[in-house]
Amino acid sequence: MTEDDERRRAERILGLGKMSLTTVHDVNNQLTVLSMHADSLLERFEGDGAASEVREELQQITSGIGRIVALLAHFPRFANAGEKAVGPLDLNECAEQVCRYLLKTLGTGKTKAKLTKVLAPEALYVKADQVDVFNALVERASGVTGSISIRTYGEGDRACVEVTIDGAAPSIIAFQRMSEAETALFAA
Repeated sequence: MTEDDERRRAERILGLGKMSLTTVHDVNNQLTVLSMHADSLLERFEGDGAASEVREELQQITSGIGRIVALLAHFPRFANAGEKAVGPLDLNECAEQVCRYLLKTLGTGKTKAKLTKVLAPEALYVKADQVDVFNALVERASGVTGSISIRTYGEGDRACVEVTIDGAAPSIIAFQRMSEAETALFAA
C-alpha cells in the first residue's frame, strides 16, 4: 500500500467516524423524545390499577431506550480510529454521571425505583476508558425494578465501584489506583 493509499484510507475512516457521530447524535435526540413521551405516559397512568400492564410496557420501552443509548455510546470511538481514551478517570465522577443517566434515561424516578449513591470522600483516579467504565456500570444497573445502590470506595491500592440491584449480591468492579505521580503526569 502506498503512502497516498494509506492517507486516503485514513481520510475515509475519519469521514465515516464523523458521519457516525452525526448519526449517533440524531438517534440520541430521537430517543430522548421517545423517553420523554414514555415518562409522560407513565405519570399519566401512575396509581391506576387497571393500567398496570400499560405501565409495565412503558417501563420496558424506557429501559430499552436506555440500553440503546448505552450501546450508541460506543460509536464515538470510531471517529478516533478505534483508539480508547485511556487516562486518569475519577470513579466518583463516572459514578455521578451514571446516576444522572439512570435518573434521566431509565426513568428510575418515574418507576418508583430508589437510587442511592455513596461516593468516596477522596478522588479515586484509575487508568481506564471512561466509556468502557460508564457502559459497564449502566449494564449492571439495567433491569432495576426496586432499588439500586452505587457506591465508590478505595481499598489500599484499589479503587472500586459497587452496584447493588434490588438487594441482591453486589457487583463490584475493581481497578488499580493511580498514584499521585501518575495522575500528575497526565495533567502535565
